[in-house]
Amino acid sequence: INIAHFIANGPTSSKPSRSISKNTQKRYFTVLQRVYAFCVQQSWLEVSPVDDVAEQDRPDIENHEGHVLTHDQWIACTSRINELTRNDYEFRDRAILMLLFKHGLRPEEVRALSLQDFQTDITNQHILAIHAIRGPEQGRFLPLDAITAESVQSWMAVRSNLQVVKRTCQLLE
Repeated sequence: INIAHFIANGPTSSKPSRSISKNTQKRYFTVLQRVYAFCVQQSWLEVSPVDDVAEQDRPDIENHEGHVLTHDQWIACTSRINELTRNDYEFRDRAILMLLFKHGLRPEEVRALSLQDFQTDITNQHILAIHAIRGPEQGRFLPLDAITAESVQSWMAVRSNLQVVKRTCQLLE
């Protein structure tokens, strides 16, 4: 009864004018399940009180599928990304996927990148300047590993030879 009451009423929203969201309720319930399962595993409790919560009082089960890759899935994805070098678009896709997978950039951050954002610092380390999109705290300089830096450089080289880029450069000159 206490757990069901807490999930329904206990957590407070960070936004005073709103009630607690269903997602937050699911997450609190998941945390309680894990905490009490640990207590049972340690023999601190005989049974988890979370297991006694009636089905109608439980939030929907949180679907974690697709949120986290297993180690084998990660290896399969990153090794396939490294093979993307057959044509101009695969060079571009490889650079983008490396930034998304290895450095955790958001799609909107990748879309906002320009050629000038790929830089080298004083120690010749390749860095990427990420501009603040949603707020000033989000701007940062991101050091790139060698493989990602090489994939971005490869895309920049391929890009400079694309006809559309050459035409644009000629028009600007």
